[in-house]
Amino acid sequence: SNMGLARSLNVALQSAKGEFIARMDADDISVNNRLELQYKYLKNHSDCDLVSSNRVDIDEDSKLIGTDTRFHIHDEYLKDVIRYGSVIIHPTVMARKKLFEEMQGYNNFRAAQDYDLWIRILGTGHKVHIMEEQLLKYRMRSDSITKGNFYRQYLYSKLALERQSLRESTGDKAMIYRQEEIDDFLNKNRLNDKEYVQRFNDLYWSI
Repeated sequence: SNMGLARSLNVALQSAKGEFIARMDADDISVNNRLELQYKYLKNHSDCDLVSSNRVDIDEDSKLIGTDTRFHIHDEYLKDVIRYGSVIIHPTVMARKKLFEEMQGYNNFRAAQDYDLWIRILGTGHKVHIMEEQLLKYRMRSDSITKGNFYRQYLYSKLALERQSLRESTGDKAMIYRQEEIDDFLNKNRLNDKEYVQRFNDLYWSI
């Protein structure tokens, strides 16, 4: 049965036996030596727990449609930058398996599960680097990011940030959310109110 992305990722993490975990989506294209370069990077930077890279964007026919800004940021800056949005591209990530184990995997978010994970990783003092190289061709599909699910993405990101602020202020080290907590937060913020969500989305996309 379809368990959802977060739970499926956790099943894969539990099954993996190697020292490193590389993330990949089925419809993207890695450059031929991506895994080699990231493996060597982690081997040569023993203080780094997770490495990602930059990307180029392609359309459904694999035609180049744009290039993202080339981020080349180390962890001391990322902890501040991440509060304004993720610059860690999920399908470019390679990390040490023990890092995922310490974080207890992905929280059961229906959106922004990667963003929540990066916030937790950086908030616990782990080292994250972004390689300057563009090691992924990232496929932009017409239905991959829809206006209809933007508010959901926004709420899960907001929840991740609020929980991290709570950890910092109280010293709470809990990494995993109870499902009741997630549901209460979403209900409080009217995710199931279709008219409210539509107004939010319309306002955002009109700016």
